[in-house]
Amino acid sequence: MEACRRSAGGSTKLMAKPFEVVFEAAEAVEGGYDARALGYSIFTQGDDWEHLKAMAKDAVLCHFGDDCAVRTIRLRLVKDEADEASDGDRSHRSRPKPASFLLS
Repeated sequence: MEACRRSAGGSTKLMAKPFEVVFEAAEAVEGGYDARALGYSIFTQGDDWEHLKAMAKDAVLCHFGDDCAVRTIRLRLVKDEADEASDGDRSHRSRPKPASFLLS
């Protein structure tokens, strides 16, 4: 991690700059996606997956500032499903692959 300065309310704070921010994303009840960054107070929403990626990038830049841009943002889609599989066969379940992208 590197250090960067961030001005908040007239005072300047020294913050650790992460190289990567990981978001946990889930489908929203009203449609689209909700996402929260793990370890940071960053929350965002998107109408679809591409919109969520853009909103996550914007949220990270707003949180850390333009001069403290993170190199990688990782989005992990979480699906919470209950299944009563009495036969113990779980091979039909598929896990979504995490998505990551670089800030440019």
